[in-house]
Amino acid sequence: IALAAGWRLLDGGGWTWGALAGLSLGLAYLANPSAVFYFAALALLVLAVALIGKRWRRLLPALALFTVTFLAIALPYVLFLHDELGRWTYSGKAAGNIQAAAAGLTHGTPEWEREMLSLNDDGELRILAIKDQSDPLRALISQPRQGLKIFIEQSWIFFSRELMRTFPLWLLPLVGLGLFTARDRR
Repeated sequence: IALAAGWRLLDGGGWTWGALAGLSLGLAYLANPSAVFYFAALALLVLAVALIGKRWRRLLPALALFTVTFLAIALPYVLFLHDELGRWTYSGKAAGNIQAAAAGLTHGTPEWEREMLSLNDDGELRILAIKDQSDPLRALISQPRQGLKIFIEQSWIFFSRELMRTFPLWLLPLVGLGLFTARDRR
């Protein structure tokens, strides 16, 4: 819904499309914090189209509503994370997930269980004892080489194994038809 509303927002503007895109991306953020990157990308794209295409009078108010709507939904969760974790972050993902990805471990495999569910020297589960890592974006910035390696590995896992679960192959022809049709402008 967010991408379709974002496309309509880019196409003609309008505050309703901005509000719908912000609402749906805000809800997507609550389901998966990585949706914040879609928000940033769409906001930058709308801003670029508004300034380059000289349609800023129509698009900037819609962009403002898009941002306000997204923040109205996402900000309570960000404040909750700050209250619980004691630091500003957009994601509450466990640091163990980042460490497991850095070590090339896939969740649910025997190697992951052996490494993450074993006890450390203090008698704690390793996955629960990891506290020094902040959010995924900070990990990427602090260690860009390792972050790029993790990104490539995780992308490969997504495209080779997980994509078929989230996007069935039978939908590809329908997406192709939708992408390459002319819009009716009556």
